[in-house]
Amino acid sequence: MMHLLITLAGILLFALTLPLALELFLVTTAALLFRDDDDLPLKQHELADTLQLTVIIAAHNEEKFIGRTIASIQAANSQRIHVIAHNCTDATAQIAREAGVELTELSGPPGKGHALLHAFTNLRANSGAFLILDADTTIAPDLITRVLRALTVADAVQCRYEAAFAVGPRAQLAALAFRAINVVRPRGRRQLGLSCGILGNGFALRAAVLDRVPYNAHSIVEDLEFHLALVRAGIRVHYLDRAHLFGEIAGSRSQHARWEGGRLQIARQKLPRLLLLILRGHLRLIEPALDLATLPIAQAVFLLLLACVIPLFWLHVYAVCALAIIALHVAVATALAPSPAATCGALLLAPIYIVRKLFGTRATLRSAQQNSDWVRAERNTPRAERDTHPTDKT
Repeated sequence: MMHLLITLAGILLFALTLPLALELFLVTTAALLFRDDDDLPLKQHELADTLQLTVIIAAHNEEKFIGRTIASIQAANSQRIHVIAHNCTDATAQIAREAGVELTELSGPPGKGHALLHAFTNLRANSGAFLILDADTTIAPDLITRVLRALTVADAVQCRYEAAFAVGPRAQLAALAFRAINVVRPRGRRQLGLSCGILGNGFALRAAVLDRVPYNAHSIVEDLEFHLALVRAGIRVHYLDRAHLFGEIAGSRSQHARWEGGRLQIARQKLPRLLLLILRGHLRLIEPALDLATLPIAQAVFLLLLACVIPLFWLHVYAVCALAIIALHVAVATALAPSPAATCGALLLAPIYIVRKLFGTRATLRSAQQNSDWVRAERNTPRAERDTHPTDKT
């Protein structure tokens, strides 16, 4: 009886952690082969400046950052900027108005998805394409040009989205996790010819895509929800590694719990349907389904360490291999950091990070059971010296 219970526990740990191990093995090994040929060729006789691009900034109480964000986009020669001040109770709308950009003051259901739906519906007639940016973003001067160029041949693109100005070990560790998700994994997917995903910031698409896939994503993880709809429709999101943008890191544990809870909620809703479609031959859904089934790395590491103490030889072999894959994934993300040595030092805090994430599991599960409103995440206040971009290794 005891042996049976041990075996069942081993199978459970294997099943819970296998999706992450497979996903990280695929995208990390592919990312190691990534070639920096980001620019997609223009179609013959088609010029990027013929495409009317509207930059949409969905903002909820972002008076600390919105001015800097608008200035950054204006410096990049944006054709059109439209701010959606959604349920704002601060000076966000006033700052946008003074900056001379288009403004909609929107009141209604909370959630970024509702703001984006309003923008897509009302700006569609005069826009050939949309670029979605968060209100705490600084973009590289050539980002608009690169996006326009890419959209002459691609339906949708995702720019390289990194954390800005990580100072101190804790911030560097958070930036490392950010880079692993937002750079290493999209690089691997692009190398494999897969849709790279939507990261919530720096995503652009042709307006005609919305005729094929109407926007109907209103969860806390609206980017993930809409990407699944695009992939199901056969639309691939291309990754632009040279089109850089930088956003502030949200450090609130409650906010991370809400995001992870929202992801878990979408997994519960969408995975059964995705698996059924895969069985019917829609093989392009395999990687998105695998990614959706993954646990957060902190929880997976804990379970894999637990697997190492269960007296099953096959489980020990698997756990060691899976931990090695995670270590490789972290190493690749570390190598891409502006200062790999400082990031290595920050990794000493990884055990504390894992413990904190484990204590947040209950909040994550609670968030997965409810519809979360759009709550502004606490971030660092911008400083004057943050007007330049950090140097990134490519």
